Amino acid sequence: MLCRRSLDEARSIHERERQPGVIRDADRFLRTLTGNRYALRLRDTSAGGAVELEEYATGARRGEDAWSSGLADQTYLALRLGMARQFGLRAEPLPLILDDLLVRFDEERRLGAAKVLLEIAREHQVLLFSCHNATREIFATLLAERASRCEESRFDGEKTLGATPLRVSCFTLSRGEIRETPLPFPEWTPCLSEEGRA
Repeated sequence: MLCRRSLDEARSIHERERQPGVIRDADRFLRTLTGNRYALRLRDTSAGGAVELEEYATGARRGEDAWSSGLADQTYLALRLGMARQFGLRAEPLPLILDDLLVRFDEERRLGAAKVLLEIAREHQVLLFSCHNATREIFATLLAERASRCEESRFDGEKTLGATPLRVSCFTLSRGEIRETPLPFPEWTPCLSEEGRA
């Protein structure tokens, strides 16, 4: 029993401190995408570095063959964003071009994906194309909530960070004409409480 606990603790320390940056970033994104339900783990680097998911509630691990299609979509998105972020740390961050990314997600997953996209938009230009008005509404709601939270914390004496405000724009294409569709809170500067959650 003691030996098993020591091995589990050693594995946990290795995963936490020595995972490649892509996996660390993808894990952070996946936690947001799944509402902290799953963590991304490397199975065994000698086995080709396959990833698996660990469920927080039970500690049970699942290989790719046990994922639902929605969970697989979230995991692959988290991995792609993790790769893009790590590439951007070593070279000029490239724009991320995404098309109808949220279509196969339920409402909770859409909200998690929107949070992740806003987070990565701090470092990368993100172009998200969609023919669904609900996508615009998700971002509008999320931006309004974040602006309100940061405003409330400023009233409590918290200062905004020296970061450049994030600008979110929404455009519609109708009859061959592209027009900007205003969002209620198109800009926000991350506050300290917001930064601490990122």
